[in-house]
Amino acid sequence: MIKYFTFFILIFSYSFLKAQNTNLPFDLFIYSDLEENINYKHLSIHGSLKPLEPHYLNTKINSDSIFYLFGRDSLILSKLKHKWLWKKLRTEDLVIGKTKDFIIQANVIVDFEKGKDFTTDSILSTNSRGVIIKGQIGKRFYFQTLAVENQAFVPDYMKEYIKNNHVMPGLARLRIFKGSGYDYSYSNSYINYVPVDNFSIQFGHGKNFIGNGHRSLLLSDYSAAYPFLKFLFQNKRIQYMYMMNSFQEISSFDTKTIVYNRNHGSFSYLNIIVNKYLQVGLFEGTVWKTSGIGYNNKFKPNYFNPLIFYKAINYGFNDSNNVLLGFNIQIIPQKNIQLYGQLVVDDYTFGKDFNQNKTGYQAGIKIFKPFNIKRLFLLCEYNRVNPFTYSHDIIRQNYTHFNMPLAHPAGANLKELVLKINYKFKDFGIELGYNNFTMGNDSAGINFGGNLFNYFDNYESSNFLQGLKTTTKYYTATLSYLINPAINCRLFVSVVKRTNSYYSVEKNSNLIYFGIRTNIFNRSLDFI
Repeated sequence: MIKYFTFFILIFSYSFLKAQNTNLPFDLFIYSDLEENINYKHLSIHGSLKPLEPHYLNTKINSDSIFYLFGRDSLILSKLKHKWLWKKLRTEDLVIGKTKDFIIQANVIVDFEKGKDFTTDSILSTNSRGVIIKGQIGKRFYFQTLAVENQAFVPDYMKEYIKNNHVMPGLARLRIFKGSGYDYSYSNSYINYVPVDNFSIQFGHGKNFIGNGHRSLLLSDYSAAYPFLKFLFQNKRIQYMYMMNSFQEISSFDTKTIVYNRNHGSFSYLNIIVNKYLQVGLFEGTVWKTSGIGYNNKFKPNYFNPLIFYKAINYGFNDSNNVLLGFNIQIIPQKNIQLYGQLVVDDYTFGKDFNQNKTGYQAGIKIFKPFNIKRLFLLCEYNRVNPFTYSHDIIRQNYTHFNMPLAHPAGANLKELVLKINYKFKDFGIELGYNNFTMGNDSAGINFGGNLFNYFDNYESSNFLQGLKTTTKYYTATLSYLINPAINCRLFVSVVKRTNSYYSVEKNSNLIYFGIRTNIFNRSLDFI
């Protein structure tokens, strides 16, 4: 393990952020610094659609000054021998080729972790190796591709999730490795064309996120990557996105029918900057019935219609196409406070109680520099999703991809409290987290509305948290050292305590692990 650490610390470097036009990685440390600077400068930036595109962001704010920390280690580096090697470690790409109209960068990706579950006395580990290539052609064409191979030994509660869903959470399907471990791989790529400054077309295989919080009840980044084609327009006041996707469910075995029998989604999102204090967003998502008995991948013309709310008006909530509507809001009452929230409606019958409709909502607050402490960040968030939200009477039409929900990662019929604290001092970072979520799980073969993959013909009436009430709590603490801010590479040690209880039964997990990794994805698994 030590030889891997030494080798890759010396060679591994790839710049996500420095003067680039590739998408920003999903990472709380990155976005908290960015949002703090935006709020304190009273900038009007569309920030609820992620990943952010730097070609737009850099027209509003100098993101390099936030992420790259100019002058960092300059005095130390000036006195060292082998400056090239140290610059690779602290500031630069591993390989770069550049001409007047062309840039290409190639780098390695690693995630080496070692740990222990003290409850079961089992050894945990992750061994990930990969490569990322990205570049720019001219001033308006950008591309990126990455591929990663992984082996992992995980705690028992993750094994149970994998057994039920046949996937590594948030990533890919897998194979058994050395009896008790898992082998899996994943890849992401995209090309981004910006024909004019306010408009871009992006085609690729990746993830998207809509919202301002830790979770999204509209479209989250917790499922596996998927193919997408995204059109994005944004100016000073208006941002409009239309995206078409391909989704697939998997099983423990494959056939040609399963592999090629896909569903497709389309998503519209309109964000309006009302003033420097208020932004509102309107959302429509549709999972289309494009496959069935006797046909496969058959598209209706309206699939290509980019007008928001057209599908809801044309098909309603009870069609074979699964339509959702949503609302997103961001309020900045003062420069160090951000309030945010969401509402999702999967079905609504007037006259019914709110709890008996397929709806959900989110409310949260972010505080930057509380008590005037620089680089301290607090987040508090509450999520609630009623039974059967995101579900459909045709299982293939539910709001999922690769056996994972597209919105809240735990599904529906739940309530959740999220607390996050992070503090950064020079290259050191501390992150504390607390998650408490309660679900109404299925019992005795009855569908109580939490599992999106269960049949609708065997269900109970919609009472919030009906079923087998289960409460899961996560306590996390992470200490990290930032090797290179341009590549988001960190040494870290983490402690996790998880409790899961229902009736008088309680299961505990106590974990500690350390390692080196680059945070290119949201790695939070506080929903299992």
